[in-house]
Amino acid sequence: MLVAAGLRWERLFEGLWLDELHTSWTISGSLGEMRERAAIANVSPAWFVLPRWSTQLAGPSEVTLRAPSFLAGLAVLVALYGLVWRWTGSQVAALLAAFLAAADRHFIFYAADARAYATLQLVGIAQVACFVRLVFPGRPDLQRSDARLAGVAVLLSALLFYLHYSTALLLIAEAIFAVRRPSRTIVLSGLATAVLCLGAVPQLMEIAARGGEFARAAQPRDVGSVLSQLVLERSALLCAGLAVLAWATARSMRGARWVSSVDGERVAWCVVWFAVPLVLAWLLTMLEVAPLLEPRYVIVSAAAPIVLAALFCGALVDVRARLALGVALAGTAVAVGAEPSRVSEGWREAIARISEDAKDRGLPVFVRSGLLETNDLTDRDAAENTLLYQYALLPATGLYPIEPPGRDLSPLRAADAAKLRPAQRELVVERGGAWLLLRGTVSGARSVAERIREDFEAHGHPAGFSLGEAHGTVHLFRLELRANG
Repeated sequence: MLVAAGLRWERLFEGLWLDELHTSWTISGSLGEMRERAAIANVSPAWFVLPRWSTQLAGPSEVTLRAPSFLAGLAVLVALYGLVWRWTGSQVAALLAAFLAAADRHFIFYAADARAYATLQLVGIAQVACFVRLVFPGRPDLQRSDARLAGVAVLLSALLFYLHYSTALLLIAEAIFAVRRPSRTIVLSGLATAVLCLGAVPQLMEIAARGGEFARAAQPRDVGSVLSQLVLERSALLCAGLAVLAWATARSMRGARWVSSVDGERVAWCVVWFAVPLVLAWLLTMLEVAPLLEPRYVIVSAAAPIVLAALFCGALVDVRARLALGVALAGTAVAVGAEPSRVSEGWREAIARISEDAKDRGLPVFVRSGLLETNDLTDRDAAENTLLYQYALLPATGLYPIEPPGRDLSPLRAADAAKLRPAQRELVVERGGAWLLLRGTVSGARSVAERIREDFEAHGHPAGFSLGEAHGTVHLFRLELRANG
């Protein structure tokens, strides 16, 4: 727990990136507005209740926004320890599972990220524990597969689905696995879960209506790049392979004196737990149904290789050999790298720079967030201040609002950001310049800024840049118009 907290602590204080800013914008409205703001980003509103409570309790900040994920990320270690200890009876194996989760870069990233994914991991492990107990009711350590257990499993399944709709991939994997052992309890539990999930149908239909555009924008990648991002980067999967190799080697050399047989059913479940959601995500993306081929959409399966490694570690009979393998696997996880990927979006710093200048000047601010939805912006959205218009401006209206209040903010489309509307151009001419807050690559941001400058010159207004700064992938330019002659 201390190792995990230390690896996650520093990230709690970093500036928010775009998806986290969506969280801060979503929870800043009323409960009714929160649902609409979550829906426009194709996510369920259920999880946002947690950061809403945490920010109301201790005030809005990066830390309070990320607190639910941070606590859930630590609780994941406890859940994995309990699950593996119950399945193997080995404290060494249980500690190994907890440590692998503590050091895994994906677990670290999502445990300090103001989104739902660490919570999905925690609830997913609890739901899997109940599912396995239902599938294997005759086992001595899996007793009490009664109505109460089935009820808990149904509630956890529905909760998991409402926290994030992508977790349906796990529920489908469980349905496929349960076909091998059909029972009345399993069938009734599945039907009850389906009934409870019907409440999400209206929003799912809205998502499906615009899902094709996002799936095409995702640009499905080849199998090699998919494996690299979703599989090969995971230290837990490498540790699982090494654990299987160590178990097989010990069994071939020393037989039953060194190793006991592993639970084939649980091993099979771990494979299904990890592989089926991954394959489904790939197929849905390739078929342009939904762009699910991202690590976050299969994060609910990330614990599967950790549990698999712990199962084979726990199958070593000799305690010293088990401890040696556990230490070796833990060392491997650290050597592969516990450093999480970082999202370098300096919205906090860029917006602070604009706000500092606002004491002397009131230049309008143009925001290019890069959100695909902004391509649908029209003049009507600007005139009526629609939800889509507000969504396009969320980087400058969430936790980091531009000061002073009432500044002229205008969103730029993702596709044709350099094309200003006549009303926008007139405002810049009236004020003598503008701030350009652009998210993207260095070359892409500079290209947009330069085309905007050329557009003003083409309309008879010489222009230049008095400032250009890069804050990670957020670029800030101050455009100033010069008098003719």
